[in-house]
Parts: sequence; C-alpha cells; structure tokens
Amino acid sequence: SAEMFAPWINQIFIVTNGQVPEWLDTSNPKIKIVTHDQMMPQDALPTFNASAIEACLANIPELSEYFLFSNDDCFFGAPVSPAYFFDAEGKPIIRMVEHNWSPNTIHNLFYQNVVYYSKELIRKKLHKDFGNLACIHNIVPYRKSMFAACTQEFIKDFDYAAHCKFREKNIVQRTIVTFYTMAKMNIEPQILNIHEREHHSEAIVISLSPKEKIFNRLAIVQPFLFCINDNENTTNTDRLNLKDIMAVLFPKPQKWEKDDGVNGSLLVNKLLKQIVITSASTKQAGTKNPTPQKSILSYKLFHFFPLYTYKKRGGNQVWKIFGIPVWRKRKFADNQTIKYYLFGLPLIDRLQK
Repeated sequence: SAEMFAPWINQIFIVTNGQVPEWLDTSNPKIKIVTHDQMMPQDALPTFNASAIEACLANIPELSEYFLFSNDDCFFGAPVSPAYFFDAEGKPIIRMVEHNWSPNTIHNLFYQNVVYYSKELIRKKLHKDFGNLACIHNIVPYRKSMFAACTQEFIKDFDYAAHCKFREKNIVQRTIVTFYTMAKMNIEPQILNIHEREHHSEAIVISLSPKEKIFNRLAIVQPFLFCINDNENTTNTDRLNLKDIMAVLFPKPQKWEKDDGVNGSLLVNKLLKQIVITSASTKQAGTKNPTPQKSILSYKLFHFFPLYTYKKRGGNQVWKIFGIPVWRKRKFADNQTIKYYLFGLPLIDRLQK
C-alpha cells in the first residue's frame, strides 16, 4: 500500500527480531531490515513486548526527522501526500478518537491501560489534560527530535518500558510522544470516527472478519488509512482469508517483492483468466443503440465470491463482489477516453483506445 498510495516515502524500515519474509528482496535500496539489537538495550533482549520495541523507535539508525510509524496491520487506502501528515510549519497533523475509558472500565485491557497511564504522566508533569482523547491505531506521523525529547523527559519510564519483556499495564507506550508533541508544539488534533460504517472517514479500524464484510466497509467508507485488526472473535478461517484480501486490495507486486509466482497480482490474474463473460444485448425500436443486458461472470473468485458485471450505454462496466462495486470501467462520449477505478479510486487517469 505504501508504494501504491505514498510512493514519495524515501525509506521503509522493517523492524523484526531478525526474521525476513521469503518474498522480500532486501537488496532493494528503499527497504532496510532493522533488528531489535540495533535499536534496543542489549540487556532488554529478547523481548516479546510491542510497547518495549516502540519505546526505542528513535534509536533506529538513519531514521529521518520526519517519519511515519505503522504497525503491520495498518495500510494506506488512497493516495496521500506528505501534507496529509505534516503541516506547512512541519508540525505533525494528529488524528485522534474520543473514548469513555476510566480506571474502572479498563482494568483488564492492556492497550487502554498503557494509553491511560501515558496520558496521566503528561497531565502530572506537563499539566496538560487531554481528557477522553486517544491516538488512532493507524499510520501516525512523528518528529524524531520530539520523540527523543520525550524519551529524555520521561527517561526512567522509557527505560523501564524498554526492559519489560512482556506486556504490562502501567508502562509508557509510544502514544505518550504524540501527547508530548501536542503539548510542546501547541497542536490541536483532528477528531475522527474510526468505526464509521455508513459514510466516508479518513481512517478506520476493521475487525478481521469474513471477506465480504471487509470489502463492504472499505467500499462504503473509502478511507485514506485503514487497519485490519484481529480480536477475540477472529477465526482461523478469517486469518487464512487475509492473504486473498491482500491480493485483491494490492494486486500489483512492488519493486521489493520477489516474483515467486505466489504474489497477489499473479494470484488475481490467474483467477481472472478463468472468468468467462457472457453478455447479450437487444435493440429497442426507435433507438440507435442496443440496450445492454446484465452480464454474469461464470467463475467465483477464490471459490467464494460470485462476481457480477453489467454494461451501460457507452461501454461502461462495473464488477461487483456481493453487490459492492470493486472494478469500474468508464468510457467517455468521445469514444476514445477510458478510465478505470478500483474501489472508487482511479487506477489509470486517461487511456486512449
């Protein structure tokens, strides 16, 4: 999604404990694998705590002053520019959500506890109360200098967090840097509804659920950023389906993907070659053009999704998955210009016949 919708990103650092996916071409200059021992205290390893790893992000070698952070379940959903994340003064554009957490309602929830704990540290030391705000679980902008300054301001808390090998409730989490940045740079956040279901939203969080539900949400909301997050209701079937979902959403292999014959684009192309389009048209009296009838594809994508397509006057086509428009071809009146859309987003601006 980064190369499709944010190709201006200079470098992508992938933080792992040394694992490298088989499909990743590490010789690509845009990709760098960063291991835990390159950024964390040696006596803190090994670690199994995401908060501990994230507390040390500013230590990544060659990290830029302006950077974006993303967990592995977050994606770009539409074209974005650097101005979407940083304003003209270089301040991060911070997007948040409102919640109704309290110590009584979150006592068994790790994420809510670390966010609440981090906000309390800011309130007590900087005398800034951010009330019921929380950072979105999505792609977030940071300034490296602010990350480092926050680390120094709360050095004992960051050091303790870095050495926690497993999750704990009362430790700092990287969201403290966002609140610190807001306090120090006087930033007003944008408030989002990440659970939006009926209207467009800039960023949403989707539970890893059956395919049709995920495609339906994305098609309706059309977010710039989205997260596909598993939870206690996620099934093993849902997890196995994730590969197919990624293949549909991001079918084109990127420069750093090895062409091993299993990537999303080849998978989708292989499936689409098995689709047979049958169509018919009839000519009505007194009309110059035939009236197209609905054409039905005779193959089920991934042996699960029935695909349908229909033609309109002028050669327009729409492919649907469970009634949701996925692929659209629009032919203009000049009979030359054609535009293609995926989930409502233009893929090819202008194509001559």
